[in-house]
Amino acid sequence: SGIKALVAAPGLAATNLQTTANETGRLRGMMWMMKFAQSAEDGTMPLLMCCVGEGMENGEFYEPRAGMSIWGPAVKVKWDGLSSAEESAKILWEKSEQACGEFQI
Repeated sequence: SGIKALVAAPGLAATNLQTTANETGRLRGMMWMMKFAQSAEDGTMPLLMCCVGEGMENGEFYEPRAGMSIWGPAVKVKWDGLSSAEESAKILWEKSEQACGEFQI
């Protein structure tokens, strides 16, 4: 079909998401880490690479390279064992269908 499924993690990007999370108490005591955040524009790079990058393959995962994957150039990373476990995929699919409705392939 020509459709590919890839994963993109933005790392820590300075967006209004952190402001909203802080207002609701979800980042209680954690706003100090925003001094390490990259710009919102830089946070889009993994997603942009997945959308229009050359040579992207189905199932690849892209995230920032530096600072424990919170900032820096987007690079392809290897899935860890838990992320690639069949049981994890089954749970994720079931929870996604519970939240969004059944998806027929």
